[in-house]
Amino acid sequence: MRLDPRFRFALYAAFFALFITGVGWLLADKMKQAAGEAWQTASAYLLMIHGGAAMAALMMFGALVPLHIQRGWRAQRNRAMGAVMLTCSAVL
Repeated sequence: MRLDPRFRFALYAAFFALFITGVGWLLADKMKQAAGEAWQTASAYLLMIHGGAAMAALMMFGALVPLHIQRGWRAQRNRAMGAVMLTCSAVL
């Protein structure tokens, strides 16, 4: 039950963008106290991009439910890891 390569690439790209903007925001947030206005602006833009990437990732995760998760659960394949992934996603 493999996903379409284009969908998988889009999903990986959204989560990569989330990771990069999250780490970038953490760094910019630490630097804005010492360096000033430029880091404040960078921090704001990174948070906006992070929010957009989060919306995209949530929409794609919602599309995974009927395409991948539901089928895998019915086929009784990888239920333990699937439950761990769903729990982690719910916590995030």
